[in-house]
Amino acid sequence: MSKKTLNIIKQTGNEAIIAVKDNQPILLSEIKSIIEDNTASDRYIQKPVKGHGRIESRTVEVFKVPNYAKNLCMEWKHIKYIVKVCRKRKKFNTKSKMYEKSEETIHYLSTFLLSAEDFCEVIQKHWAIENNNNYVRDVTLKEDKSRIRVNPEIFSRLRSFALNAFAANKVENIAGTRYINCLDFNNLLSYKYLI
Repeated sequence: MSKKTLNIIKQTGNEAIIAVKDNQPILLSEIKSIIEDNTASDRYIQKPVKGHGRIESRTVEVFKVPNYAKNLCMEWKHIKYIVKVCRKRKKFNTKSKMYEKSEETIHYLSTFLLSAEDFCEVIQKHWAIENNNNYVRDVTLKEDKSRIRVNPEIFSRLRSFALNAFAANKVENIAGTRYINCLDFNNLLSYKYLI
């Protein structure tokens, strides 16, 4: 997310939580040094959650951005808190019949304060929505492979309309339903909430 986008979010009266990625090395370096020099104002350790062949737990820490953090205070003036999320995962390997361990740390910037537990929940829910939406768009609707270069936003809206119509009619298998609707257009017209 750019600083310009963040300014628009704040000007419209909204708040934001932003993931800081490796492609922002200076910002990430400053965040890590702030975390090293300060103690967390809140900490939450999530109980391990089992599902989809893996066991995950998260440790979430919240840090207030200090006044001496020049880059954050001047260039990212709306940022007030840093959220550090350490995710530990054990994924079951069906070939070796053993769990493989992995660990990942992600840093977030926030314009508002929540408890560490609430930050954990909000971030998890965001990724669930993001993953479900992106997966359907990329795999089922092949949006990334689209070669449409003139007015691509029109087709993006049509895809969104189709997904919303499927969701409103509680369609679970989007690929199969698309195929059936191609064979029988009347099936598509029988949907509730189409308009």
